[in-house]
Amino acid sequence: MSAEKDSALAQVRETQDVIDAISRELSAIPGMDSRRIVVGAGSENQPANIQDVIAEKIKQARTLVEQSDATIREREQRITALLGENDSLKTEANKFRESIETMLAMIDKQRAELERLMARVAELESAQAQLKRENSELSDTVGALRARENAVYVAVGTESELLRAGVVVRAGGANMGFWRPGQTLVPAKNPPRNAFRSLDMSQVREIDLPDAASYRIVSNHNPEFLSRARGEMIRGSLEIRDAEHFWEAGRFLILVRTD
Repeated sequence: MSAEKDSALAQVRETQDVIDAISRELSAIPGMDSRRIVVGAGSENQPANIQDVIAEKIKQARTLVEQSDATIREREQRITALLGENDSLKTEANKFRESIETMLAMIDKQRAELERLMARVAELESAQAQLKRENSELSDTVGALRARENAVYVAVGTESELLRAGVVVRAGGANMGFWRPGQTLVPAKNPPRNAFRSLDMSQVREIDLPDAASYRIVSNHNPEFLSRARGEMIRGSLEIRDAEHFWEAGRFLILVRTD
């Protein structure tokens, strides 16, 4: 009879060991003690992917709980079989059974806590995904605003080409019927955007000019802020030395070929 009692006690101790293992596993889950799960950039003691760590810990603990539930119930049957048929041990058998029921209740409680934590992790992952989408949209918006803010436009051509494109007009001069001597080219008030080439003034510091010919700036941009200009004449390429001041005159740069 003593052997049966010792065997039953051993079963209970093993069962308690299983419960202790579950408790240790749960206590290793970040945020378990405070009942808080924080998703953030991480710190010295907390990895950036804390929600992944939590989810993996919860998964492991959940598997352990499910496996232990079946194991403990099987051991309960063994203990009942060992002690239940002996009247002298019924009192101890009832105590063992109560202990096991307490353990099973603890497992149910832990299972409920795991479900709560899983739901919280899912909620945080959803919130993080939404935040990433919003950040991406904000980044796209900021990028579009920056591109629009830095956009400048350049038109290069002969006088006849620029006149046909509506980029420049003749103005001034003496009115002598069909002939108006002294006229000069000036930028059109509303030139068509498609007659210009778009550039990013924050990136482009040099603009190649076709045919290695000489060009003159028609728009109000000051050649003093260029690197290789000779007065108003530019040949080969237009090198911008001071972009901020050069583009202060306007976003539409017009150059007319002079030879």
